[in-house]
Amino acid sequence: ALVRGLGDVYKRQAELHTIGIIHGDVNSQNAMVNDAFEVKLIDFDNSSYIGKKVSAAGNFDFCSEEMRLAIQRNKKI
Repeated sequence: ALVRGLGDVYKRQAELHTIGIIHGDVNSQNAMVNDAFEVKLIDFDNSSYIGKKVSAAGNFDFCSEEMRLAIQRNKKI
């Protein structure tokens, strides 16, 4: 079940990326499971559009490598 859940989180992130959104704070508290055992990402306060400058808000330990580098360099992702 854990492996499937992690795979679902990856799929949800990929879906967001295809529409140009970076979540920015994926962690266990922002991944919910519904009655059908589908993973839903919540808390988009730290999300950003791909190509925009990112802020240092959110949990730095859980952000993606490209987000971390963009924050450190104060650049766009």
